Amino acid sequence: LTANAGTITLDPGAVIDTLGYGATSRDYAHHFTQLLGRTTLDVSNGQTVFLPGNDLYSNVDQTRPITVAAGAEIFSQGSIAFATNQALNISTEATLGTRSLIIGGTNINFLPAAGSGGAVVPDGVVLNNQILSTLLQGSTANGAPALQSLVLTAQDSVNFFGTVNLDTTNPAISTRKPDSI
Repeated sequence: LTANAGTITLDPGAVIDTLGYGATSRDYAHHFTQLLGRTTLDVSNGQTVFLPGNDLYSNVDQTRPITVAAGAEIFSQGSIAFATNQALNISTEATLGTRSLIIGGTNINFLPAAGSGGAVVPDGVVLNNQILSTLLQGSTANGAPALQSLVLTAQDSVNFFGTVNLDTTNPAISTRKPDSI
């Protein structure tokens, strides 16, 4: 999905599911990458890789927010990728099931659950411990693979405000998840 002038919103009950539709004929394994310049949500049974276009994140007028509401579901065999230079709103009650999760924006901002504490947060993707935990947990519902990698791509900066815990260790079994960040 690509938005030229509007936002991308998955409302409660919305489902994007590519499971069971077979392998894609064009993905990164076949040396295919996507050049971006618009707000994009890409769901693929293959591996997606985003490369910046000339105006990828720098043209604020051409990108819009992406919202995945509580109760929305996205499943794929390969990857789910989001690209925007504005807000990426993923509810902690949305369900994402995929092998690889890719998030790209002008800035990636990590905040504590309490917020920025008055700091000026630049436009871009905002993640906190609760959202990050939801993303790392993933979902194997409907036969989706467990999350194996999380890729965060920032054009300008990765910013940390306050105390943010990026430890991916599951204390119950003392192993890290996913395999790659």
